Amino acid sequence: MLFALRRLIFILILFADFAWAEDVTVKIKPAGQNTAQVAGVITGTIVDGEANRPVEFVAVVLKKIGGTTEHSTVSDGLGHFNFENIPAGDYRLIYSLVGTDSRATPPFQLDALHAEINFNALKLTGDVLQLEKLEVKGMTQTFLNSIDRKTYNVGREIQSATGSASDLLQNLPSVGVDIDGNISLRGSDNVMILINGRTSTLMGRSRAEILQQLPADSIDKIEVITNPSAKYKPDGTAGIINIVLKKKLAGRFSGTANSAYGNADRANGGVTLSFNPGPYAIFGSLSLRQDDRPRRASDVRTTIDPTTGAAITIAKTTIEHSRPLTRLVRGGLDWNPSSHDKLGAAANFDRRTFLRHATDHNLVSNAAGTITSDYDRIRTDPEYEQSFECSATWQHLFSGDDHELNVEVKSSSTKEEEANHFMQTYRWPVQPATFDNVINQNSGHEREVLVEYVRPLNEEAKFEAGYTLTDENFGAFFHNEILDPLSGQFITNAAKTSRFDVTNTIHAMFATYARAFGLFGFKAGLRPEWAVTTSHLASTNATIPNDYNRIYPTLHFSCQLASGHELQLNYSHRVHRQKLRS
Repeated sequence: MLFALRRLIFILILFADFAWAEDVTVKIKPAGQNTAQVAGVITGTIVDGEANRPVEFVAVVLKKIGGTTEHSTVSDGLGHFNFENIPAGDYRLIYSLVGTDSRATPPFQLDALHAEINFNALKLTGDVLQLEKLEVKGMTQTFLNSIDRKTYNVGREIQSATGSASDLLQNLPSVGVDIDGNISLRGSDNVMILINGRTSTLMGRSRAEILQQLPADSIDKIEVITNPSAKYKPDGTAGIINIVLKKKLAGRFSGTANSAYGNADRANGGVTLSFNPGPYAIFGSLSLRQDDRPRRASDVRTTIDPTTGAAITIAKTTIEHSRPLTRLVRGGLDWNPSSHDKLGAAANFDRRTFLRHATDHNLVSNAAGTITSDYDRIRTDPEYEQSFECSATWQHLFSGDDHELNVEVKSSSTKEEEANHFMQTYRWPVQPATFDNVINQNSGHEREVLVEYVRPLNEEAKFEAGYTLTDENFGAFFHNEILDPLSGQFITNAAKTSRFDVTNTIHAMFATYARAFGLFGFKAGLRPEWAVTTSHLASTNATIPNDYNRIYPTLHFSCQLASGHELQLNYSHRVHRQKLRS
């Protein structure tokens, strides 16, 4: 009887303390539970003191009286907040909205009998603070590891201020950059490089030179995807490196300029401009790179004559020099006709020219060491490589975060020519010089249509689907001619002259589904492709069809471990598909 009376007095005191809160519910559970095992729940609603309407984004802090335990949360769109799995003890709630005074509840007790407490209507009133200045600072993580990629935010790197894209790439784990700027991933150069998640002619044959002159300050982040999902093309057995460029520069009008100078008269420079007056933005950039390429190589081989069985030694020393000049021009326009739609157009042009001078000194000797042939093959080769690409995009944003539809239409062309002029001068046996020309001309055209739909199903699940049409053709012309000493005219060598054409059309669809379950996550996808390929060799009038259908599955698993570690298990089907562009 005495115990029941004391419990009733405690409950009356508790309700007296909460009377100012107007509406507090304490749920009493039957006695007999172990207080040490209490996992209490505290819920509530924040309302405006005058309008009596729910208030969103109110910071609510749960503090333990006489201790250091703190839990915090923010009220949702209906003003609700909750704390779960709270151990027994004496607590107080402190809540406030930015720009207002903070308020606190009287102390309350959470134990086995009072395991659930609901503050039905905590009124937010008080004087408004007059803030002279409010500054919010955020810091982007340098490295982010997700289920299917590793993201490096390179904005804080030293090279991002003065270096190039190659300088940033060579500092990333598993990415290699050689002396010529060629990129490899996990030791393989069969890697696909994307710009803003899309293929580009800039990352074709001259991608090493483009990356060496692409300003690092134009790059926002770099994604390394060793096992890409079904969203991406299966090209590149080593994986994908995605370079994400920064969006338009802030301000109405802004620009940057950079330049660098090195030994052997190497130079690099460029300028980037952006004009953003309101619903549209215009941006463009121009960069130049002058390189110097001296080369010296030696090669010694010993072969066995199949007829006589005698050893023949062939020694070749090559001395070569060239000075490539690369120009890169980029420009585009973004327009927001409404809050849900964004239109864009962009174009890229690059051209690389140089004059190559090379001399091969060839020395052939027999088993006795007697020189049987001594001659030089001198090469003069003016070369050029160029590409042009234009694209149009439309993005529609639905209600909800990351719910969007993207459409892109792209067209590109590439050209390349090597005009090799050779002269052979003989020291032994003595004979007149001979001349021949080898002309290589490559050209390609590609058209691509992409439709991509992204829909988050909830906070833990995401669905993506899309369709890609790729139509490309490539032509290679190889012409060989020899100087006739009698007529003084070059005569076509039919045995070494040919033309090769390839057309390729690929229809691809993809669908991926990702979901997280607490510490576990998975992402599954399928990419079926229908390819129609035709090759034609003009010299023999041979046509070779190569049509195929193939499905590329992908699967990613992740598990969060203790101490910030993560275990991943990924599978993707990749192919080494030869690109048709020159």
